[in-house]
Amino acid sequence: AVNDRFQSSWLMLPMRKMLFSLAINDAAMFHSFLCHYAGSYNVHFRTGNKDEALYHAGQAAKIVNERLVDPAQALTNETIATVANMAAFEVSFPA
Repeated sequence: AVNDRFQSSWLMLPMRKMLFSLAINDAAMFHSFLCHYAGSYNVHFRTGNKDEALYHAGQAAKIVNERLVDPAQALTNETIATVANMAAFEVSFPA
């Protein structure tokens, strides 16, 4: 099991690097990363406080919704990556 996680982590490294470069240049993606971090922190330290994760999820959703109005922004890599990252968050940290 540990070896499987290591291999999975290694295989995902190129994608994580690309997503991180999007996150440092894009507000929606940045909020989605912070959402994941806050969720992971809550699980790891058993804080029971979802406020920060929910705040960043809301900010990411707000930016994506604003982009969906503009066809030029609706299908950018940043918007699609943010939606995918938030979907992964929902699967990883269900309500």
